[in-house]
This record gives sequence, structure tokens and C-alpha cells, in this order.
Amino acid sequence: FKDYSADTDTTIKTEPIGMALREYAPGKVSYRHAPKGKRERVWLAPPTEIGRPLRVEDFSTEYVELRRPPGDLDVRLVRLEKMILTKPDYRVEDSTSGKWLWETALVLDADPYPMHIPSTSGWLNYVVGLEVMTHEQQCPLIVWRYAREIELDAALTPDPSARVHQLSLRDESVGVGFMVEVDAIRFSVKLPTEEYLNDLTRETVTSLVSARFEYLMRTDEKLIKLISNVWLRKWIAEIAISVIAIEAVTAAESQPGETSVLDVYQSLSPEELSLLISDAAHDVFGALEYETESSLVSEIKQVLNDQEIQERVYELIEVLTETPTFKWLPWVQERYLTTLTAAMSEAIQALCPDVDADSLLPDITRAEGSDDVAEVWISENQPGGMGVVEAFVESYSKDPQTYWALVSKALAPGFNERVDKTLSSFLQVAGTEVFLPAMQRIRHAVNLEELSQAWGELKQLMFENGFDCDPTVITAMAARFLRQGSSGTLGEFTNELLLKWQGIEADLGFEIDVRAFAYLATKDPQIRLKLATEAGRTGDQTDWGIGQIVGLLWARGKAVRESSLQIYNPYVEMEPTERLLFEGVGPKKEDPVDASEESWRSQVDEKLSKTGSCGLKCEGKDRATELIKSLLVESTFSGVLELYPRIVGLNKSGNVIEFSIELREAHG
Repeated sequence: FKDYSADTDTTIKTEPIGMALREYAPGKVSYRHAPKGKRERVWLAPPTEIGRPLRVEDFSTEYVELRRPPGDLDVRLVRLEKMILTKPDYRVEDSTSGKWLWETALVLDADPYPMHIPSTSGWLNYVVGLEVMTHEQQCPLIVWRYAREIELDAALTPDPSARVHQLSLRDESVGVGFMVEVDAIRFSVKLPTEEYLNDLTRETVTSLVSARFEYLMRTDEKLIKLISNVWLRKWIAEIAISVIAIEAVTAAESQPGETSVLDVYQSLSPEELSLLISDAAHDVFGALEYETESSLVSEIKQVLNDQEIQERVYELIEVLTETPTFKWLPWVQERYLTTLTAAMSEAIQALCPDVDADSLLPDITRAEGSDDVAEVWISENQPGGMGVVEAFVESYSKDPQTYWALVSKALAPGFNERVDKTLSSFLQVAGTEVFLPAMQRIRHAVNLEELSQAWGELKQLMFENGFDCDPTVITAMAARFLRQGSSGTLGEFTNELLLKWQGIEADLGFEIDVRAFAYLATKDPQIRLKLATEAGRTGDQTDWGIGQIVGLLWARGKAVRESSLQIYNPYVEMEPTERLLFEGVGPKKEDPVDASEESWRSQVDEKLSKTGSCGLKCEGKDRATELIKSLLVESTFSGVLELYPRIVGLNKSGNVIEFSIELREAHG
């Protein structure tokens, strides 16, 4: 793939077709080949007239015809060989962007190779098929990636609501893209049903409600036409959640037990809600020390002056008063699939650590002839095979149980969630005589030696009492409630804020993020007073208080769950993940065997023979050492076979240690 920059001296650069098309999307300013800065930036010039198509002949003189994928696609497809790039006008902002609206077609020319899913993995009820497609097996996956339309930044078009343009070639509709044959994996996944919605945990529902509102604000076609800027819609959604939360909390305090979120919503008019959002935007994003408002605040206020926008935002925010219903099901299914896809991709990397699984691209389609099964495709992004899928096939064939255990692990609480849990749990006991002396020494240490000794003592105490004390946890504590010179009540105040945050979410029935809670908390005069006292500051400034509370607390809830399990395909926009959708899905965890019982070994052997895995718990490191030795040197009889179990996991909570034990040969 070659591109030309329109300079006095024409230069030629060669790049892979997929990378080049993504980098040089119409209207996207690129510095990829601009070593001398702004004067060498380039772009693919977008159409300047409303409704005018982007003409391929205006930026490419060399292309080849692509055969169309099977189906009813009636548009000509071409693969560009060269692209002519120009310099954007100096008035065009560097942040200006655009994108191809990608479409994907996945086709098999031969039968894929099926692979076994062990019944003992616990996943066979959810993933009903696993097949691989490789060049080695002479059944690669054929992938088409093409775009028939483009979408421009609102700043590039006279009418922000008309940002989508078609592609044409010689006055004929056309699609631009490429076709490759790649190695891939296909999982057939059973979709959640309406009954599944009824079994969701309270925590999951609380997360889904606010996520549903954000999704509607992001994807609602009517609102997109009214507010083309996706980031502006995002900020309005976040502030709207804060406003509904603070109105509901205020109403509940004045009429305990008699006011619900629905009551608050119905008491507001679209205009009143928009005014509240505008005022909140000023508090959250405005800077009182400046005479003029920030551009973001001005933009929010400007769009919310529109009556049509007011009414649409009001209609969408009603979802905060609901619980999941049948009309939510397609969206829940989509998040379910993206979450499982992310977990299966992460498990491939864990199973094959010597390969780069970042080169894998996920796609999700519905299975032909079935309404309750979806297909998850995980394919390599380069033709001819990069070895990732082949490595997966080799490792999976040897030990399929381990792969599905890794999928379950990927869906377990992530690292950031564990940090949140550790900090929250520690604050509950931070004021006890066990930890308080060491904490005080940290706060009042006068040199590095004293500080290091105090932190060492605290970490030892945390470990002995079952708290994680890795560097991330310690750093978070030091930056928040164990700051040098801080008062002994800072931890109590942080815990008070955290409990208030958790209580508000429980009462509201939906999650609010840390900035939304900080805005809500600053409306409480007592919290503002305590905050000023801790900071040694006078005054009553809301914007200052928001920043201080955000600094004391940390991200929780869906924000950290989404960051712990991510999914990405540059050609497909996918919903964020939500691992809570898999609470109760997958292998059922039985109560571990108690090693204090005399018959612990016979119980372990029986469970291993029947299911291939079990848990074992004990108290103290010495007892754990004895158990490990016993499991390593004493065999388990499975029928006529003498087999040795292996320890595949360990969890410590306080003085209790729990092992996950597996009998590899028993899986089938």
C-alpha cells in the first residue's frame, strides 16, 4: 500500500493495507510521517459539501477489484493500491478526525476442525461448540473488511447532523477495503434468555441500570442527530446521573422512605432537568477563579437550551427508574458476548504465553438458523497464519481443562477490583489497635529510614491479617489516607465517604462514578466542613471539594471491571465488558474440603475421581506446607489408575489458606 503526500517533493511510503486505511481515514489529521512537525502533517481530504460522496478517484488512481463475499451485497468492492494524501489547511485542528464505517464478512470454504470441550470444565452448557480454521488443516477463514460510508468530525461539515457520506467511483456506489485468508477460532455460544434477566444479582442490576442509560445516550439515533459529538453526550449522561442522584438523596432525606427515584423523575420537567444539568456542569467542570466558563460547560449549556434535546434527554433518563426488562435483552446479550469474548481471548494469551495474542481480532455474529446461539470468531490479523492459532491448537489439545480454567479466571474479580476490596476492607479496621500505631508512625516519620520501617511493619501486619499488600495497594494508601503529615482522622473520613457512596448506590438502584459521587457529597455541609478541616483550609468552594474527594477515593464498580477485562477490534465497535453477567455462570464452585477433618484426604480423592477438581482449606502456613507435601507425594486412585493431583490455585484470607486442586487425567 503506497501513499503520496502533496508536497513540493512527492514522497512514497509503503504500509500494510489495513494499517494504512485506519491511519488515513477521511478527515483524520495524521502525523505518522511528519518528522518536521505541523508543516508535514497529512490527511485524506474529506468532502466539503453536504450529501456529496467521497469520490475514490479523487484520492486514488490505482486499485484492484475485490470479489464480493457470498450474499446479497450489490456494491462493487475495490482494494486501493495507492492513496494520494494532501496537507490540511492550517486552520484545521490536529484533533480533527474521521472514520470509515467498517463492515465485515466471514466465510468458510471448507469444514473447520472441531475440538473437544470437556464436560468437567463446567462450560459445556454455555459454549456448545469449538472449531479451528487453519491453513495447515486447509480450511482458513476468509475475511472481508470494507467500508461503503465514512463519518466525519462535526467540525468538518457545515451541518453537524449530516456527517455521513457515501463512497463512489465513477459515479457508482463502491466499497473500499480488503480480503484476507487467516487462521481463526470459532466458539458457538448459547445466548442468555429472558429468564436469565430474572436471575441477575442485585449488584449486577445496579451496574446495568446506569450503563444502560449511558448506552442509550451514546447510541440513540434521535439524540445523535441533535448532538453529534459523542463525548458531549457522554459528559451530559454522567452529569445527568449526578443530578438525579442528588435530587433523590435530597428528597429521601426530607421524606424518609416515601420518595423513590421514579418520584423524583416524575416531579421534574424536561426544562427543569436541563437547568439542573447545566448548573451541575458548571460546578463539576467550571473553574470559579476564572471569569469565563470552560468551553465544555458552555457547550453543555448551549445544547441543553434546545427544547427538542431537553425532551429527548428526559425521555432517555427514565431508564434509571427501571429494572432489566425484555427490551433490554439484545443489549444484555451483546455485553454478555463481548465479555465472554474478552475472557476467551485473554485465556488464549495465558495458555500460550510465548505468542502475541494482541494480534487476534474478535468478531461476533449470530449463528445461521438459530436464534439462541451466537458465534464468536477470534482470528489473526495477518494472512497466511502468524502461529498464534496453531500454538493454541497444540496447547489446547494437550490440556483443554486448563484453557477453560483460564477463561473462568479471566471472569473472576480483576486486579483493580481486588485493590478496591482491599482498601475498603482495610478502612473498616484501620482504627484498631492492631494497625493504628504503625499508621501513626508512617504519618509522622521524619526521615526515610523511619518511613521505610513503619511501612515494613504495616505490610507485615496486613499480610498476617489477610490483606493484599502489593505495591499498588501500598501506593494507593500512601496517596490517599496515609499521606505524610495527615491527621489520624483522615482514614475515618475516607471510610465515611466510602460508606456513604455505597449506601447511596444501594438506595438509588444504580451505580454512580467517583466524580458524580464527589459532586453529590460536596452538597452536604458537614462533609464540606470535615474536608476543609482535614485540608486545613477555610471556605466553601464546591469545585475545590470535588477535586479533593476524587483524590481521597478511587474508581469502583463498572469502571474498574471494564478496565480489567477489555476487548478491541479496530473494525468493529463493541460494548464494554461486564464480568458480573457471569456471576453463577461456568463451573459451579463447591465448598472446599476442611483439612482439619481426619478424613480430608479421602474426601479430596473422592471429589477428584468424580469431577477432576476440588478445593481444600486449612489454617496457617505450617499446615499448608504439610498439605502440599502430602498432595505431591501421595497418589489418588481413579478406578485402576494411580494418579497424582496438582495444585492450580491458592487463595489466602486472613489465616485461612484455600487450595484449588486438579486431577488432570480425570477430565474428559
